[in-house]
Amino acid sequence: MKYVTQELELNLPEPFQDRSVNALLLGSKQPPDFNLVISRDVIPQGAVLDEIVRKQMKSIASAQENFKELQPATRRMVSKVDASQVEAIEIAVRYKNKGNVVFQRHLYMSAGGRKILIIVGTTVGLWEAKDDATWSQLIDSVRLQ
Repeated sequence: MKYVTQELELNLPEPFQDRSVNALLLGSKQPPDFNLVISRDVIPQGAVLDEIVRKQMKSIASAQENFKELQPATRRMVSKVDASQVEAIEIAVRYKNKGNVVFQRHLYMSAGGRKILIIVGTTVGLWEAKDDATWSQLIDSVRLQ
């Protein structure tokens, strides 16, 4: 498998699987105004995307205080580089972590075969109109391979 990042390119022999995570921070404040995490995983044999989302929400809810889904899982289309589209599932949540209120938007999408990409936007404190704009701009710019 040819593995390309912003900093390097290398060839990985089978059976390597890409389950890497990218953390991107907006601004230099701590905590950042907005952070974006992109993770990769594999859908278990026989599972479907909706099931993965439900399990993830259950896992977060059990680990975080005052967990609440702010919007039910909704379907949205994400573009591919060939101009086709793939269906994705978006969900918004809120919870408390170490005394801070955390707001997140999650986007789950199939990346072909059993591969899945998960994009999570996070703010500490209120999720404001500027965060909606940042999230929308980022998600609208996604082009899956």
